[in-house]
Amino acid sequence: MLTPFQQARRYAGFHIHDMNRPNDAPEAVLLSDLEREYSRLNFLVDTGGENIRRKMEISMQAGELVGKLYDVFLKQYKDPSNERALKSLNALCVRLVFCLYAEDAGVFGRPNMFHDYLRDNGLRHARQALIDLFKVLDTKPEERDPYMPDDLAAFPYVNGGLFSDENADWQDKLYL
Repeated sequence: MLTPFQQARRYAGFHIHDMNRPNDAPEAVLLSDLEREYSRLNFLVDTGGENIRRKMEISMQAGELVGKLYDVFLKQYKDPSNERALKSLNALCVRLVFCLYAEDAGVFGRPNMFHDYLRDNGLRHARQALIDLFKVLDTKPEERDPYMPDDLAAFPYVNGGLFSDENADWQDKLYL
């Protein structure tokens, strides 16, 4: 398992996605250019003290929730110490965090859309529901099955590769 520092060293830069324009290509800030380009990341810094404290509290709660999800899912893997399994679990958690954020930010179009989709598909079918949803999020509307259920068709296309098949190893190993 990598430390956060070791994981960060693997990245070549930052991809900045404008959540107000989710279909636009992300902007890139390379680590090699960070010294000159750091001001492009100023949107990450809020100078209002109370707002920062509130966001920190929310972030801590979200981190705890993701940690609990990670632990629950990890128990579902047949070989939880396998490096490929851990990589796929990390991809799953990132996808879920994105979906939770996108729902809160209104990216999905209506309040509670992700929550309602999972609730309506029930816990017994959550694995297949997530596989279907992630496939839809990775497919442009004009390329989707015209007969798919309306609750799936309502989700937007998410550009950027987060939901592409190359990151889908988790679906073969996770049993809910």
